[in-house]
Amino acid sequence: MTASRRHWQALIGTILVLLVSAFLAPPFISEPGIAENRVLAQRPDLPQHLSQISGFMEGVDAYVADQFPARPYLIAALNRLRLFAGVSGSDSVLVGKDGWLFYDNGSHMGAVRNDPPMPEPETQAWLQVLAGRTEALQARGATYLVVVPPLKEAIYPEYGPRWFAGPETERPAVLLSALADASGAGEVLYLEAPLIEARRQGLKTFSRHETHWTGHGAYFGYQAIMTRLAQLGVAEAPLPMDAFKDVRLDRRPADLALMLGVAGFVDIDHLQLENPEGLARSETDRKSTRLNSSHVVISYAVFCLKKKNNIEHST
Repeated sequence: MTASRRHWQALIGTILVLLVSAFLAPPFISEPGIAENRVLAQRPDLPQHLSQISGFMEGVDAYVADQFPARPYLIAALNRLRLFAGVSGSDSVLVGKDGWLFYDNGSHMGAVRNDPPMPEPETQAWLQVLAGRTEALQARGATYLVVVPPLKEAIYPEYGPRWFAGPETERPAVLLSALADASGAGEVLYLEAPLIEARRQGLKTFSRHETHWTGHGAYFGYQAIMTRLAQLGVAEAPLPMDAFKDVRLDRRPADLALMLGVAGFVDIDHLQLENPEGLARSETDRKSTRLNSSHVVISYAVFCLKKKNNIEHST
């Protein structure tokens, strides 16, 4: 038997073993968590006419590719190897230093890098809208507060990708908050400072593998919001942190880790906080906020610069 023939036999045998294992192994192995943010191809209907055969074959190819039993395991394994090498397996996820993951909306952290800068006409238009909403709500006896949550890379810039030079001081979240305060157009609360203060105290405010805040991050954000509302005379002071229960939820990291399919390989490394023990959630919400929807309107503004010269403002 020639070496060439043995080579081909070994190759064919290996492929057959992998194919058989792909169908037999999944029932005995926990499926890795993966979120592709799309609907996987389904089995196509049989063609009724000759003209439908081409589309049917394309549908079969997509169905086989998406529904192959070993597919999620292969994706998870490959992306885990990529993560070790500091490379992302998703266009929506950036891999930073020490395995930190960051969301990418296509601008490559443009909102924090201030790329592109926000044009002055859009800045003025935003302030005019803020002033108009504030005035309209005040006429109805309501207090209007815009809350701007900071992006993960603004709080942990040192863990960003190697090309990331850090947040720019003139980025929209900082600029608009300062201009709103200086002009009196309205109440804007940017939560960067409270979360940085939590870091200064040695507390982790963002998870390594998620876009979500940790329990500490959520508490300091809550504390800042309630403090501002109390200053405006529409809420009680925030509850102390020790009034909340420290829990470790039995779950895997979400979003960013799931996008890469590596949620099964990483662990939660932060606490979660729940409502004070002995109080129902609705009772806690009522006692800790004492808000009435007819008296307070809160907008959560997320500033994300797009590639075009405009700004996303979602409320």
